[in-house]
Amino acid sequence: SRFYLSQLCQRRYGWAHREFSRRDDGRRRRRRVAPQLRACSSNKSGSRYLPANKRRQSCDCDLPYEYIGISDHSKSSFQANGLSEERLLHQIEEIRKLNVSKTFRIFAGLEFDILANGKLDFPDSVLKKLDYVIVSVHASLTQDEKTMTRRIIRAIEHPCATMLGHMTGRLLLKREAYKIDAQKVIDACIANKKIIELNGNPMRLDMD
Repeated sequence: SRFYLSQLCQRRYGWAHREFSRRDDGRRRRRRVAPQLRACSSNKSGSRYLPANKRRQSCDCDLPYEYIGISDHSKSSFQANGLSEERLLHQIEEIRKLNVSKTFRIFAGLEFDILANGKLDFPDSVLKKLDYVIVSVHASLTQDEKTMTRRIIRAIEHPCATMLGHMTGRLLLKREAYKIDAQKVIDACIANKKIIELNGNPMRLDMD
């Protein structure tokens, strides 16, 4: 999925990941570094990741990425201080202003809630302003397999969707995966040319 995402960004925006590391003398040398498109901004309460504000203007000097994506949660994820439409539009504007550097680019994304009926929680007019769209289930986790599968596939088929986040929602030792027909979901992603996140968080590992 990282390879596909890198190719997508390269074809659509002309940006690809580079290979860098630091030498003993402080100069950079090349090494393979995958892009990061699941970073959260300081708009998200308690963020451990990169802020989408003017402190990022010096980011290209130290990080081995050529680009990074900011993807906070959408408004339905109130537990994660999800962005309202107003806050999201302001963030997009700030990111566009920051993209003046030719050595580092920030992509504007968002992780949208897949609502119980399979719709997303923002209108298409807002989705179209973003560089990429992640769709994920965060609520109504007890739906039966047929309903949940249909719900996720409907979101995958949305023309603005780019990636399906944490496909089963499992949290090891805390929460069981919700019931889905994984093969149908994977087939839908292939048919619609959508990315599936392989979540390597040791508390998730939700595809096995």
